[in-house]
Amino acid sequence: ILLHRGFSLDDFMNQCHSNELDRGKGRQMPVHYGSAKHYWQTISSPLTTQLPQAAGAAYALKLEGSKQIVACYFGEGAASEGDFHAAMNFAATLKAPVRHALGNHDYDVAAGERDGVMKKFGLPSGHYSWQRRGWRFIMLNGCAVSLFGHEPGTSGHAESMAVFNEAQGKLERWNGGLGAPQRDWLAAELAAARKADERVILFCHWPVFPDNKHNLWDTPEVLKIVDAHRDIVAAWMNGHNHAGNYGEAGGIHYVNFKGMVDTRENCWAEVAVYPDRLVIEGFDREPDRQLKSNPA
Repeated sequence: ILLHRGFSLDDFMNQCHSNELDRGKGRQMPVHYGSAKHYWQTISSPLTTQLPQAAGAAYALKLEGSKQIVACYFGEGAASEGDFHAAMNFAATLKAPVRHALGNHDYDVAAGERDGVMKKFGLPSGHYSWQRRGWRFIMLNGCAVSLFGHEPGTSGHAESMAVFNEAQGKLERWNGGLGAPQRDWLAAELAAARKADERVILFCHWPVFPDNKHNLWDTPEVLKIVDAHRDIVAAWMNGHNHAGNYGEAGGIHYVNFKGMVDTRENCWAEVAVYPDRLVIEGFDREPDRQLKSNPA
């Protein structure tokens, strides 16, 4: 990202050698790059410390009335540190501009703490939507019907286990589903978007297309709802399948971003939304994409 923003190779080497041309004036350890000019917070060595910093920076932007956002990159191990929970509490309390898509790894917590995961993220519900400039963005919760999203012994876990057992080995334990109530909510949201003359982008941790062993448990039911609104839905964006994937059906783009795990390379992407196209700028092993999106 720093290279993309104009931080040169000379700048990197000057910082590593802490010479007179080092922008940090030798005050940081090697590889702890930072640049106010390039909007880059100085890297921290201790695990997870960048998360509270990101929440604070986002709050500062909010107070300034800025339209900028803060992006923070961290590995799955960071979610087990105390600073992770502090950062989530700050972001939720200060109403910083952050959106969360719940996934199976978010529930890798101690026994008895699963019911508190959404609260840690400041979410009253795992599925929600927001609107901006003629677009409706819909976040879906594939943990609603799953073996990890509920504490054993609860009705939610029992109902999810019943769905899993009824499939007789056709479902994967690491996947989940939306469930009937959330599918009804999705259909209502899409209907409201059409009435408001809005385009739609859907987000979920799990994919639904192309056919893959990582897809939602209730993929056929979900696709039926989405396909019925193909005239306003531009894309479905997800993760979960670390290898990544892409497909197009009925004019809808299904983008599975690559994972930051199971690889020696990092990856991430920035998505720019325009009336007639979606521009995905990928970094490292995530490819660039130009996706046509016909206005409704």
